[in-house]
Amino acid sequence: MATREGEYKALQTAQRSLNQKIDSVAYELESLAGQEQEALEKRERLAGQSTELESRDQALQQQVTAGNAALESLRQQRDAANTSLTEVKVALAAEEQLRASLRHQQQTLDHRVRELTQLLDHRRSETASFIDRRARYESEIEEARRRIDSLRH
Repeated sequence: MATREGEYKALQTAQRSLNQKIDSVAYELESLAGQEQEALEKRERLAGQSTELESRDQALQQQVTAGNAALESLRQQRDAANTSLTEVKVALAAEEQLRASLRHQQQTLDHRVRELTQLLDHRRSETASFIDRRARYESEIEEARRRIDSLRH
């Protein structure tokens, strides 16, 4: 009987040990179930955040694309403006060269006009002198003719 009691006690100890293990496994199952539930909730939150972030990423990508298009448009405008500016600079340089050339020509022409004015004044003076001498010679010739006529008569 003692053997039976020993076996019975051993069985009871084994049963208690198994009950403790079952309780422990049950607790771990509950804990794992709770962790699984938390993990599922966290996964859903992360999936929602992921979707939100993907949408935000797409929106930002569209903004970047629009910004790049605007930037390219501005670059083209800048290039066109630079081209126009270069053309205007070339035209301005040509106009400045023409102006300098005309200024030089004007100085030369002004000098020539002064020379011609002096020459014209000199010729007028000579012409006036010639007219005076002609008038004097004509009057002398007339006087000489009168004297000749008076000597003939």
